[in-house]
Amino acid sequence: MDIEAKDSITVYNLLQAAMQEDHQWVAIPGDKPVLSPSDIKAYSTFANAAEATEKPTDHLLLLFAVFVELSQAMEYRETKKASKPLPTHINLDLEKIAQATAQEAQVQRKVEFILAQIGPYGFGKELAFDLRFELQFNKPSFTVNSSMQQDNQKLSYQLFFREADGPVLDGFKAILRSPLPPSTGAFGIINVNQLDRRMSKVDWENELLDNKQRPEDPFISDSKEVPGILKALEVLEAHSLAAREIAALLKFKYWEGTPNEHLVPFLKAHQLEFNNSISVKPGKDPMFTKSMSANLLFGRAVGITGDNDITLWHQLKAGRFRVFEETGNLVEKTMEKLPLEFSSVQDKHDLLAKLRNGDPVEVIFKKEGVTDLPARIEVDPSRGIQARLKGTIVSVVEEFTHGMPGVEKSAHPVVRAPSAGLDEQTHPTRSHKR
Repeated sequence: MDIEAKDSITVYNLLQAAMQEDHQWVAIPGDKPVLSPSDIKAYSTFANAAEATEKPTDHLLLLFAVFVELSQAMEYRETKKASKPLPTHINLDLEKIAQATAQEAQVQRKVEFILAQIGPYGFGKELAFDLRFELQFNKPSFTVNSSMQQDNQKLSYQLFFREADGPVLDGFKAILRSPLPPSTGAFGIINVNQLDRRMSKVDWENELLDNKQRPEDPFISDSKEVPGILKALEVLEAHSLAAREIAALLKFKYWEGTPNEHLVPFLKAHQLEFNNSISVKPGKDPMFTKSMSANLLFGRAVGITGDNDITLWHQLKAGRFRVFEETGNLVEKTMEKLPLEFSSVQDKHDLLAKLRNGDPVEVIFKKEGVTDLPARIEVDPSRGIQARLKGTIVSVVEEFTHGMPGVEKSAHPVVRAPSAGLDEQTHPTRSHKR
């Protein structure tokens, strides 16, 4: 298939621009001996390209592969700053390109298939590189890790996949690592704060302590620092029950989510584990997203609205879920009482959506004759809708000073108030486990 010299630079620039826009695929007609720039279409996913393709003879190829083939066939003029492509008559063997990149194309299609699954949970293209790396091994199951630092806390996610006529998301786990209590001090000859600092300097992702979890990996850590750390942990565990708990916290802090996580002892730490059974079927546990799981771990409340338009507010307190049922659009009605100004109805809906996601929202309270007050509002089902004004928590509406009364569902339900706004329920604990 030919590209005439007069069109070659246009095609070159077109493909280069498409890659910069994060397109992955290109559709090229298979029944045209000579291609013009208008014949070439770029797409972000294989599914989009396949849907837009009209003829079975059209070629769907990896954009990068076509660009490489084109750029290698181009002639260039060398300048002091760079090489500039020159008009060049080019012949592209599309069948050859397809055969040479068949395996890469299959992996890319699987990556896109996974991205479509994890998108509703808030995960995206930032995981594409790790997914592509794992998929090349064709394993029946694999895990991909993601983490972010927030202040002095580390929030990590583990996404689990299995093969079932294509890679399927099996669930994800969100883990919050917090710093050790400042009062840990020393136990015998072991200074916990110093040990914490020593462990923080080790790249535990690449320090494999044994290969039980990855038998195909022969590498065992040969770091000079690691043996001393392991010995210190051993001494700490033998000192006392309190010291043993501190050792467990250190192992959890640095080894959870790494190849060494099987060495972490059972620990009632702040972590949530999700699987697909609680995210895809109505009536089951709610579909928490990436950001919702983070807010839950930080103790905030998350509101999930079901098909029946009833919102259930979930909050993690003392290692268990508390679930409140919101009736009568209580949160929205309360918002209408706040001294807020919205430029549009959509702005109001966006603010409510953020609150239901568990996000604290920065707002400005406006009242005639009073200076605008910056405030931070959030929903706490056990106390009501709250605002932080100058660092002080203030109940926004008088009737919520004592929380939102409701019907507590327990072994022996007790009706507390007929004008229930949020009803507390018990929540299955199977989603909070190790």
